[in-house]
Parts: sequence; structure tokens; C-alpha cells
Amino acid sequence: MWARQVPFRLHAPQARRVFVCGSFTHWRCVALHRTRHGVFRGRLAVAPGLYEYGFRVDGHWRLGRHAPRVRDGLGGHDDLLVVGR
Repeated sequence: MWARQVPFRLHAPQARRVFVCGSFTHWRCVALHRTRHGVFRGRLAVAPGLYEYGFRVDGHWRLGRHAPRVRDGLGGHDDLLVVGR
């Protein structure tokens, strides 16, 4: 299957470090890069499928504002990512 370049973005002007973590990387966290305006960005190659993810902001779990949410099975929630073919 062909992977698609998926953009990840989180506005966190007070944050020092932001990572995206998800089932598409087997929950390995990937650092995002800070812009001058406090937005953290990055792109990852993700194969088509359905995935759960979130952001690690200065050591704390945080969800994005625009993605649908799903229960994580541990009493919390994750963002949902759908990557089409």
C-alpha cells in the first residue's frame, strides 16, 4: 500500500516540545517543529487505514481541536485519523 503524507498541526504557543504519537507509529512519538507563531507542525507518511493518535505537549497528553474522538480503552480518549486510499 502507498503511504500518504499526512500533516499534523497543533497550536501550543506556551509549549517547549510537542510530539505526535499514534497507532500509525506503534505509539512511538515523533517530534513536531515549532514555527514562529507557536504552531507545531510535521508531516508523516501513513498507510491507508484507521488510526488513533494524540499529542505529547511538554510531557502531557493532549488532543487536537478538530479531529473526531474515540475512547482509548483505558478510560480516556484519542483523536481519530482516517487515511484514504
